[in-house]
Amino acid sequence: MFPFPDARYLNDFDVFITSTNSSDPKDGRMCASYQNSSTTSPASIIVLVCINQPTRGRYLVVRRQPTASFRPDAIAIAEIRVFTKFSDNQAVVGPKNQATTSRVIQSGTWQNLGAELAVDGNSSTWSTTDTSIDPTWAGQLAWWQMDLGAVRNVTEVTITSSTDYTNSRYLKDFSIDLLMNSRMNSIWTSGATQCYYFRGDVEMGATVTYKCYNPTPGRYLLIRRVDTNAYRPDALSLAEVQYKYV
Repeated sequence: MFPFPDARYLNDFDVFITSTNSSDPKDGRMCASYQNSSTTSPASIIVLVCINQPTRGRYLVVRRQPTASFRPDAIAIAEIRVFTKFSDNQAVVGPKNQATTSRVIQSGTWQNLGAELAVDGNSSTWSTTDTSIDPTWAGQLAWWQMDLGAVRNVTEVTITSSTDYTNSRYLKDFSIDLLMNSRMNSIWTSGATQCYYFRGDVEMGATVTYKCYNPTPGRYLLIRRVDTNAYRPDALSLAEVQYKYV
């Protein structure tokens, strides 16, 4: 939450997408413009939809307008989330996974092995969640979640196991679910549907495709440990996660 003075810097700004690391609007394409001559309330959430669909680029720039009513030389932002849209009947694989790195979370992070490492297009890196080190999730089964950006009918999920022996042992006895509500929501089980249930161990460095029992609808893709008696049920490690939908 912004204190009042900082919140005043978030008004009269443009959002544009560029292919080069430049803050000059002429080097990019306009996504959206926000005009508000009055003060933006502290902790406000502003949702902007790009006027050009799609707006393609590598860099997202938020830039105050030179004619802003108050301190155009300053800007303060608490959080930014970017949502992308994939075309229908398209597999989300390889570099496309990089667009999802801001939409993945997990139940506690071991050292610097964040959830985004499971969607970075690099199978030599991996995410590792460890609920035992996070007071929020202590004592619970480990999980990893991806926000698909919209409700998708998922047909299969491909998972690559870590090439590290210790971390690869955490990928066992798990369920792949599609949720209508985020795992962070207390009602996350409402509308949840199981895509696939796997019992056993996944070989170190292996890539396995799990086909859903039926095309499974959901906004959130959840991979979760399910057996409290299995080895380290508080931990889960994933090198890459990809999915297909219809």
